[in-house]
Amino acid sequence: MLELKKYQREAIDKLLEFTRILLEKEGSRVCVLKAPTGSGKTLIMANYLLNLAQENTTKKLSFIWISAHNLHRQSRVKIEKYLES
Repeated sequence: MLELKKYQREAIDKLLEFTRILLEKEGSRVCVLKAPTGSGKTLIMANYLLNLAQENTTKKLSFIWISAHNLHRQSRVKIEKYLES
């Protein structure tokens, strides 16, 4: 796996913390990752999803990946390769 930069680890930790808070609330909730181009959003999300899955939550979760043009396909390929390693 690739080595994460400090700001990427911090983003993952904040996303996980925020997600835990939202999961304690009733109803639907939204958590958004917004970061500049080249910041490693795909890498951050791959690690976030991996960590969240390992926490073994009993709640059902849905993830919606929104991007312009066909970038969601590019992100999927990157995440699949990253998670395989």
